[in-house]
Amino acid sequence: GAAAAVAGGIVPIAGASDGGGSIRIPASFTGLIGLKPSRGRIPVGPGSYRGWQGAAVNFAMTKTVRDTRELLKWMQVEQKDSPFLAPLIKDWDALPNRPLRVGVIEKSPIESFVAPEAKAALRKAVNFLEGVGCVVEPIGWPVDGVEVMKNYYVMNSVETAAMFQGMEASFGRKFTKDDMELMTWGIYQSGERILAKDYSTALSKWDTYAHAMEKVHEQYDLILTPSVSDVAPLHTQFPMEESVRQALEHMDELSVPEQQSVIWRMFDRTLALTPFTQLSNITGATAISLPVHLTEKGLPIGVQLMAARGQEALLLTVAEWFEREGQFETRDFS
Repeated sequence: GAAAAVAGGIVPIAGASDGGGSIRIPASFTGLIGLKPSRGRIPVGPGSYRGWQGAAVNFAMTKTVRDTRELLKWMQVEQKDSPFLAPLIKDWDALPNRPLRVGVIEKSPIESFVAPEAKAALRKAVNFLEGVGCVVEPIGWPVDGVEVMKNYYVMNSVETAAMFQGMEASFGRKFTKDDMELMTWGIYQSGERILAKDYSTALSKWDTYAHAMEKVHEQYDLILTPSVSDVAPLHTQFPMEESVRQALEHMDELSVPEQQSVIWRMFDRTLALTPFTQLSNITGATAISLPVHLTEKGLPIGVQLMAARGQEALLLTVAEWFEREGQFETRDFS
């Protein structure tokens, strides 16, 4: 809705939140700029300081880099009471005194299909960055993408169960399957059964992934990937498989491993379309989707630039290069 409102010319900026790519993915599908700020950059609380354990962050989608930059200038905060603290950005034009080093990853982190149009968008970005003097090299993912997502789903399930616990207290009763959509029920029931020690282990893995990515960023200023694996799907493209539906109907009767298998199967096709974004949420780093390509049918598809935590200014400077040199391909949806 937010992306459609901006792309359609209803508003120039629309608020959004990104807990696994929900700013960058719709931005890619609609030809917008979608920045996911670093963990701790945007104000949180007092109702909830740990949105999805720091994976989720609020910001916006825009049509111009200038609007993105100005909004971030006004929204950034050094929040002393936050469990996640990021120092204020003061130098918005800082660049290293050398050519930028960019690592390029075309391959999906979960080994899923990447469409030719996504690869075409990536090639355009690579050619441009090489043309402006960046050192661009192919690299691989430093972490196991399937393991990353399994630990992400553990968090998502537990945080959903915690959310419903508070809502049940307000309503004065336990919720049933009839109170919510079946997919939500499945996530809720999975979260109810995950042990605290297993949740702690999953979150510790997040720190391991963050360390691995920081080591990559010691060598590469930016990582370039597709934003998504293909163009926006039809709303009827991913009907729920009957076997998954039946499993969700009996989710409260399944073992924990069985429940987690159902969650994976429930999301496998949509995850295959959007496998590139979740890692930045887990590590707390910043990333941006840029609208660099239109298909022959006029459908937008973007590329993602990932930077180390706290490096939004670098992302926006490079985004301005793309914009200033006419590298954005967009269309009028109004």
